[in-house]
Amino acid sequence: MSCNCQPKPCGCEDTKLVSPVTTECAISELCDEVVNFECVKYTGNDIYTIDIKKNDRLDLVVKKLVLYLTNPNCFNPLASCQSIKNFNISNIKQTEATISYTVPGAPAAITSTKLQWSTDPTFAVVTGFQSILVSATPKWTIINLSANTTYYVRLLTSTSGNADCCTSITLSFKTLTI
Repeated sequence: MSCNCQPKPCGCEDTKLVSPVTTECAISELCDEVVNFECVKYTGNDIYTIDIKKNDRLDLVVKKLVLYLTNPNCFNPLASCQSIKNFNISNIKQTEATISYTVPGAPAAITSTKLQWSTDPTFAVVTGFQSILVSATPKWTIINLSANTTYYVRLLTSTSGNADCCTSITLSFKTLTI
């Protein structure tokens, strides 16, 4: 079910748009709606504590919430070392994928990031890594991956006096089948 939303307080006068429920989810149950979080914007008040702003994409809001709940010391917007809060995986192919990210601005004093990838979600074994200076374009294509394999990706940040001081959340992706 969707609603014919009007810009009124609480949407009390909105009328719902009714369409037959025909979508089947991957777990074989009927769904009212499937939402791509990259296409939905947060429209509430700015939440300073966790750096959520009006019009942030919902996928970024969820990533910030997860980071705040799992690693609050690296979320502090006043700290010199902070985690990468916003990164994405795109252009997933059989043997490569592209990682793009945004480095927090001042007062963070991040000098470099280390991109790590692994087939182990705990990173007990790191499959590969790449150190990237902050002055470089915050985008990296990981190559020579195995096809049809799930990989986990995270970013570590460093300051001039503190290497690998914060870790981002971990995202996963699966390379395409040959």
